[in-house]
Amino acid sequence: MKLNQKSVTSKLYRWFYGTQSMPTNLCPYFWKLVVMWIFIVPMSILAIPNTFIYKLSKGELGADSHEDIWGKFSHGIVFYSVIYIAFCMIIALSYLFIGYEKGTALFTLSAIGFVFWFFWIVGFIALFIKDMTDNDHNDGVVKGFVKAKYNKYCPTIEWSKK
Repeated sequence: MKLNQKSVTSKLYRWFYGTQSMPTNLCPYFWKLVVMWIFIVPMSILAIPNTFIYKLSKGELGADSHEDIWGKFSHGIVFYSVIYIAFCMIIALSYLFIGYEKGTALFTLSAIGFVFWFFWIVGFIALFIKDMTDNDHNDGVVKGFVKAKYNKYCPTIEWSKK
C-alpha cells in the first residue's frame, strides 16, 4: 500500500504524535489515526499556550525581537480570538444539553459557536476530500484496513515524498 507522506493526515499525524518517522505497518497506523482524529480538537486547543511559550523561549516574541508592534498586536488578537471561538464552540455544545432562552448572551454565543462548528466541519471535509483526491495510492487507509482485516493480514506501508 502506498501513502503520501505530505498528505494532510500524515502531517497531522506527525504533529499530533511529535514524531518525524512514519509507521511501516497499516494496523497500528490506522488505530493511531482513529485516536488522533478523536483528540485532535482538544489537543489543538491545549497546544496554543505551548506554542506561545515555545516562541517566547526562542526569543521570537521577546523584548529583543525585531518584530514591529503590529506583529505583536496581531499575535494577541489571534490568541484571544481563538480562545473566544473555542468558548463559543463549547457553549454551542452545551446548548445541545441545556436550552438557553432567546435573546440571552449565552444563546447568542451558542449561535456564533454553531457557525464556527459548521465552518470547522466543512473545512475538515474539504481537506479530507482534497487529501483523498491528491493521493495516487490504490486504497485509502480505511478501505485498506478493512481489506486487511477481512483477509487476515496487515500490509506494510510505503511512504512517497511527492
